[in-house]
Amino acid sequence: MWTPRRISLGLTGLVVFAAAYFGYARLLGNLDGLPPLPEQFEDPGPVARDPVALPTGNSMSRKLELAFGLNCPELWFPHRVEMKGKGVILAFNEFKIIKEGERTGWIEF
Repeated sequence: MWTPRRISLGLTGLVVFAAAYFGYARLLGNLDGLPPLPEQFEDPGPVARDPVALPTGNSMSRKLELAFGLNCPELWFPHRVEMKGKGVILAFNEFKIIKEGERTGWIEF
């Protein structure tokens, strides 16, 4: 239950805390206890960098190159399917639909 005494104690505590924090920040906030960096770690400024060669093609080709390396055979498979929701890419040469038996209607890669 909120009583006038609890409200005044809470506000007083908040004001004392804020005054202590801002007083500390004002008086001691500019002090830094860390030594300066050695010259070898100083910022060299803007550095000219070689442009990075990005893989060409669509996003599926880039992902296959990341997974299997540059010029991997999976890039030239005739069938490629990406399931973005699951983060899966299927790349396959051939497939057949199973027409009879226990797995009727399944696809075999």
